[in-house]
Amino acid sequence: MLLVACDTPYPEPLNSARPLPDSFGVAMVVAPQRSARTLARIELDAAQGEVTEMADPPLEALRRHVPAARGLPLLAAWARDATASLTLDYLDGLQLIVHTSP
Repeated sequence: MLLVACDTPYPEPLNSARPLPDSFGVAMVVAPQRSARTLARIELDAAQGEVTEMADPPLEALRRHVPAARGLPLLAAWARDATASLTLDYLDGLQLIVHTSP
């Protein structure tokens, strides 16, 4: 399955109601079994909790203000080739707990 999330500033009048400060996109292929090209394993749980923030202030601002950038903590864990349990914003009052490992 191809999972794609992308945001760009909206056309008017929607931009006036919900402005986006920047564009952001992320795409990943999600498969049920590991292959030679697999980068990481993920498991998801829906929950409520403290959202994982980015240590870098400009990236944290992007994560907070552009919906597609909510996945930045997951991308950062993959870039570090790290095992992590992350809490990502999903819907109002609901987060996704993402467990990832190389």
